[in-house]
Amino acid sequence: LPQSEVPGLEIRTTSGNWLAAPSLPGSYLVNTGDTLNRWTNGRFLSTPHRASNNSSRERYAMPFFYDPNTDTMIECLATCQGPDNPPKYPPQTYGDFYAWFIAKNYAHQQNAGYWQADGEGMDSVTRSEWAALLDEMGQRSEAPFVRVVEDLLGRGDGPLGLKVAEMGLLRHPSSEKLQRARTKALSMLIERYSPVDPFRFIIYSQWANAPLPPVAGPAGEAR
Repeated sequence: LPQSEVPGLEIRTTSGNWLAAPSLPGSYLVNTGDTLNRWTNGRFLSTPHRASNNSSRERYAMPFFYDPNTDTMIECLATCQGPDNPPKYPPQTYGDFYAWFIAKNYAHQQNAGYWQADGEGMDSVTRSEWAALLDEMGQRSEAPFVRVVEDLLGRGDGPLGLKVAEMGLLRHPSSEKLQRARTKALSMLIERYSPVDPFRFIIYSQWANAPLPPVAGPAGEAR
C-alpha cells in the first residue's frame, strides 16, 4: 500500500488492540495475509486491519493485492518447519484454500435471518423445504424444474437458474435433464464471472468440477 499523507490505517495486534500504522513518506506498507501465513507455518501473521480516518481531509488509498495462481500448491516451506515445528496445515491448492476461506468466514451472511418490517426473515425456510414445495406445485415431476431452469437461462438469469436446478436435484437426484441444466447454468456463470469476479469464478468452477486455467504471464507464458 503506497503511503498517503493522510494516516488512517490501523492494525490489530495479537492482544486485540488497534495500532495506528505510521505514515512514512515514500514508503510502502506490506500486509501479509492468510496464504503467506500457511506457507510460513504461522511465522508471518495474517494481520487484521481497518481504515479509520479521523482527520478533516479526504483520504485515498490505492492498495495492490497479489495472490498465487489458483492451481499453486500451498504447503509449508522447508525453512519454516522442523522436528519441533511440524507443518500446521495440510498441502492445498490456492483455489481450494480460497474457496474454503470464503465459506468459513462469510457463510453467516447467507443465512443471517434478519427480521424485516414485512416479516421477511422471521421464519427461516430451508432450501430443502422450498424444493419440496416447488415439487408439490409441479405434481412431483422433474419436468417443471427443467422447464423453469431453461426459461431462466434463456433470459440470462444464471444465478436463479442454478438455484432452481439444484432444488430440483434435491427432489430428483437421478434426473439427467436436471444435471445437464445445472451444468449449463454453471457454464454460464463461469463465463460471466471469469473476467470480473475471481471469487465467484473459482467457486462456480469448483462446483462444476472444471479445471482452473493458469494465469497468463509475460508473453503469454503460464505462471
